[in-house]
Amino acid sequence: MASLKPSSIQNLSQYSPVGTWNYEAETAEGTLKDVMTIALNAEGVYEVTIKSQVYGTLELDDVEFEKMVMTGNVEIEGESIEFEMKFDGESMEGIVYAGEDELVIKAERQK
Repeated sequence: MASLKPSSIQNLSQYSPVGTWNYEAETAEGTLKDVMTIALNAEGVYEVTIKSQVYGTLELDDVEFEKMVMTGNVEIEGESIEFEMKFDGESMEGIVYAGEDELVIKAERQK
């Protein structure tokens, strides 16, 4: 009987995106690079803080994390910006929906 080896992919229920992430987001004005911090508060709610040289420090609202995908939003200059980020181990890739624009965001977790 063949033995089953554990998968190299982490069990979805055990994965945690908590940490500090170095991100890059492609915009019409160029590439934004800075730091995103993900924490889990005492109530079990994820808190996402994104630092940006252009917009300052942003705190995402309505953050949800399910099946390796985190979503959230923030209001900038009266416009709702939606984030959808898919995590894969120590990396993340996603889309930022800003009005008619869709911006690619990528990140690597700091060691």
